[in-house]
Amino acid sequence: MISEAEDDWNMDLYAVGANLFIDTILHCIAKYVSTRPIFLCSFCPEICIMLSLKQSRWPIFFGNDSGNWQPSELRAKNMQEGSRFAKRWGLDGLALASEPLVMSPGLIGYAKEKGLIVASYGAWNDEPEKAKVN
Repeated sequence: MISEAEDDWNMDLYAVGANLFIDTILHCIAKYVSTRPIFLCSFCPEICIMLSLKQSRWPIFFGNDSGNWQPSELRAKNMQEGSRFAKRWGLDGLALASEPLVMSPGLIGYAKEKGLIVASYGAWNDEPEKAKVN
């Protein structure tokens, strides 16, 4: 997100038109992926909204850091806000950091109650004893 690029990472601001960015990604996926099952995911709410409006072929997941990192965007750091956002825009699920899911498995049930699929990312996905937590 632009606010993070400047504030958190001390990067020069360089903005690519989101519309062109999404169109290019969707074109490449359609051309090269064909029948392979994929899902689209972004931590940027605006990118998820655009994906939702531009295509319905592939599931869209909203990335949420669930307290591991403090992005400036509330919807990307708070699971409740992320869930509300995902439901409001017809997204299919949330991609959450694995650590909060292992420490509080009830988060999975919370998302499922909202009708969302839960995916996880992070180092704890590679540890079998943590992956077995229900």
